[in-house]
Amino acid sequence: MSFSEYYTLVTLSIGGLVLWSMVFLAIQRVQSFTPREKMTATIVSAVLLFGYFFVALLVAGVFNFFAAEPNRFPRIPLGATVAIIIGIMVFRTPTFHKILNNMPITWLLAWVSIRLIGISFVVGYHQGKLPGIFAIPLGYGDVVFGVTAPVVAYWYAKQKTGYYPLAIIWSLLSVLDILVSGTIAVFNQSSPIQQVSFNAAIQGLDACKNLGPLCDVVSISRTVNQPNVDMVTVFPLVMNPIFGMPVLMTVEMFTLWYLFKATYLKQTAKNAKYFLA
Repeated sequence: MSFSEYYTLVTLSIGGLVLWSMVFLAIQRVQSFTPREKMTATIVSAVLLFGYFFVALLVAGVFNFFAAEPNRFPRIPLGATVAIIIGIMVFRTPTFHKILNNMPITWLLAWVSIRLIGISFVVGYHQGKLPGIFAIPLGYGDVVFGVTAPVVAYWYAKQKTGYYPLAIIWSLLSVLDILVSGTIAVFNQSSPIQQVSFNAAIQGLDACKNLGPLCDVVSISRTVNQPNVDMVTVFPLVMNPIFGMPVLMTVEMFTLWYLFKATYLKQTAKNAKYFLA
């Protein structure tokens, strides 16, 4: 197992354990829960998180369900969508809202440091195994957001200047980076809808040669030989897009909901104070 593969599995495992620990502690903070309700919520949260992790391990590792094939549409979006739908369904329950309201927003902000998992993509890019169009925005983007997550959480906890807009803008940029990179990954793997892959440049190579000195054959040849993201669709790296990314997106949605709710309540209180004055 290569460094990238080992690092991906270890990081996802640690991230999952830390996230569940955060949920467990938040459950204990809910004063309206009876001991039985706390036990039930703890078990359900563990089943949802770790159950999905092991199902993803089974489907991706044993059945190789998400592996890219030239004659098959990408299946990774299916796995990611299922996870996000589950997250939204959980989010709609009153019980989860009680738990989320007892989880400090700084915990959610700091947990995004799991995005340091992107180091595996950076390593893959420098080893020539992943294309720059995918690895640079996602890999380096992951590292940037992973490193700054504790800083943003600390800034928010201390309520320093601009802590609210900083947390919101930072979270929105994090989501945007994930969405853009995820889209590139879908179109850059072997499939009938492959459109962004650098391998498509081979179609214009012969036509370019007819232009004589205007055609940079060397540069185009290098482009043609660029790898695609097929290795990310195979276990264990595929655990990132079908488990890590959906869970991260779900946490980011919870964070943004929390932030916008706090902003709304703050503005409502300010307006009430103004009209009652």
